[in-house]
Amino acid sequence: MKIRRLAISALLLSLIILSNTGCGGGGPQMNTASEQQRVIARADHGYQLTLADLTQKLQKSMLVPLGGEVPDSALKGFVDSILIDTLTGFEADSLDIAKHFHANWSYRTRSNALFLYNYMESRLAGISVDSSEIAAFYEQNKQRFEAKEQVEISHILSTEAGLLNGPDSSSYRIMPESVIQRSTQEYVEWVHKKLDSGMSFAEAAYQFSHASSAKQDNGYFGLAGRGEFHPPFDSIAFGLTPGSYSQPYRDQDGWHILYLHSRREPGIRPLTDSVVYNTVSQQLLSDKMRSRAGFLFDSLGRNVTFVLNETLLDSNLYHTTDSLWFGIVNGVDTVDVLTMRNAEETVKRRLRVWNTTPDQKRDVFSMMARQFAVVQAAKAERMDTLPQVAAKLKEIRHQESKAYMMQQWFDLSYQPTDSAIEHYYRSHPKQFEVNKPLTVQHILTKDSSIAIFVRDQARAGVDFMELAREFYTGEETVREELADLGNIGPDDVDSSFYGAARVLAPGEVSEPIKTRYGFHVIKLLKNEQSKSLDDARVEITTRLTKEYHMSGFWKIRDDLFKRYHVRISGLPKKLVMEPLAYRVK
Repeated sequence: MKIRRLAISALLLSLIILSNTGCGGGGPQMNTASEQQRVIARADHGYQLTLADLTQKLQKSMLVPLGGEVPDSALKGFVDSILIDTLTGFEADSLDIAKHFHANWSYRTRSNALFLYNYMESRLAGISVDSSEIAAFYEQNKQRFEAKEQVEISHILSTEAGLLNGPDSSSYRIMPESVIQRSTQEYVEWVHKKLDSGMSFAEAAYQFSHASSAKQDNGYFGLAGRGEFHPPFDSIAFGLTPGSYSQPYRDQDGWHILYLHSRREPGIRPLTDSVVYNTVSQQLLSDKMRSRAGFLFDSLGRNVTFVLNETLLDSNLYHTTDSLWFGIVNGVDTVDVLTMRNAEETVKRRLRVWNTTPDQKRDVFSMMARQFAVVQAAKAERMDTLPQVAAKLKEIRHQESKAYMMQQWFDLSYQPTDSAIEHYYRSHPKQFEVNKPLTVQHILTKDSSIAIFVRDQARAGVDFMELAREFYTGEETVREELADLGNIGPDDVDSSFYGAARVLAPGEVSEPIKTRYGFHVIKLLKNEQSKSLDDARVEITTRLTKEYHMSGFWKIRDDLFKRYHVRISGLPKKLVMEPLAYRVK
């Protein structure tokens, strides 16, 4: 369900395109305290958006990251995004989530995980290790701490998801996906400049990294060996000198900056090494906690009872209704097919099977029943009355209710029909026809032997335009201009010239071609032929899907604004923002 929520957020962000212009400096041109308290939008439930609220959100946003004037359309879209997000929250608060299976399923799954975590944390909180235990554990398990060549690193991460779910996420609700991707790179480059300006790596990681653990560990990762992470990690991390940080680089997980603390040579590390000591301590503590957790699970699960829906044991759960009951734990918790289906996925992947056997399903459910027993124990102890747990449960319910409301806006699986795609293609021929498909350069000579020499030099790697400046027939001052024909079609040049050019691959150089003007050596730079319906299908599908979602977006906006009696007045004019580097402190 989290993936679905992110998909909805990404969809909303792609619906309104910003045209950020301007490159000046200076802060927002709103100075007086009374002006800052001016209400610029009102809605039911007593909601008011003041200029101060808007200014604060803009300061944290990625609008005009280089600074300058905020376009009126961008500002209006930004305000719309704030209001839509707020009004959807009002809708969510009045939703009876229990009446909506998938939203309620996601809420129950997350709340059960919260109960499970808090119960285990309360039982494991007193476990600790002392120095004598650490030393004994190290001596008994020395080989576990024999290491290959390693680097001790810290790490800063920048991702699209980090921006979408960060404190300034509302600004992205009016940005297309391409702008979000570019903003992610700009963000990490901005962080890199902060490092160049003297900010410590730990402080930068704490403030700006999108890694979930950065607030706890200041970006510190620890030791890493070769081959453990996606390329180009090894070439970058092992190429740094201690005390230095890398340029930003991208892999499939996002943008990264690495900091090298130290390099470790291969071999068994001594316990006097602080990193080894901490590693041994953490491993011993983890072992003790794992043992204690296993004991708790076993003791609570020893008397667990469950009833299974026997008719489903021999079925493929993907062919069964999500909400159908699969089992009941201790006569309290009814486990549905969707929950069971998710639980058995690990077994299916491990065994590489399409479906599990009845016995395998029983084993999976038995393990899951022990988790439910822990959750039941947590509820019996009234953990939901603890302030931090109650607040988190309320937050989860609100989030899931809000996600459900947003899911009603659009059919995320919408795809235009084949007939709609074909109709668009036939109705917009100019979008897919290319009258001048070839981009070419050529060198004209009067002598065939010179043409052959030019061909050989060009194919050997000599710059084509350098050859044109030297060998093109005619006045030297215009040779380069004459050599670059740009885009041509069949009616622009001799038929033999065009025929020779159209069969070349991009970057390929032709044999000398004779026309009435002399001998031509042609280099093809690009060949963009008209698109067939099949070639244009993906492009048209994307366009029609965007139009469908845009139409739905405006409909929902208008509906929400009408039902909550939204009044917007007095948006600031000629709003100028400082560059992002000065806004985000």
